[in-house]
Amino acid sequence: MQIQKALGVYKTNQFSTMSKEKLLLMLYEGALKFLARAQAALEGGDNDSVHNNLIKVQDILLELNNSLDKQRGGVVAENLELLYDYMYDRLVEANVQKKVEPIREVESMLMDLRDTWNDAINLYRYGSWAK
Repeated sequence: MQIQKALGVYKTNQFSTMSKEKLLLMLYEGALKFLARAQAALEGGDNDSVHNNLIKVQDILLELNNSLDKQRGGVVAENLELLYDYMYDRLVEANVQKKVEPIREVESMLMDLRDTWNDAINLYRYGSWAK
């Protein structure tokens, strides 16, 4: 029991000390992981697993949306809000109709966002912005 408690404290400390950039990338990675699980479950006919994994991705999208700073982020934050809302709606459609196309569409969009943010973070840390 103490090991479980220690692991819980470790995980809490790990997330609370993580940079916002790293946390953002982890959210994208988590969403992509749950989308892959939802697709596999859909192909296997496991509708409960499809539902549960899509709900996890929707929760991540809500968290990403709620974390937007529209004051400082301006047009970029506004566009991300629209994009997150669109992806959320597509996943609702995928969940209700048990269709793979919306899942693949959201997966592609999240991969692009993850890659773009990763490039931006690296450019800021190691590229011309950091000089």
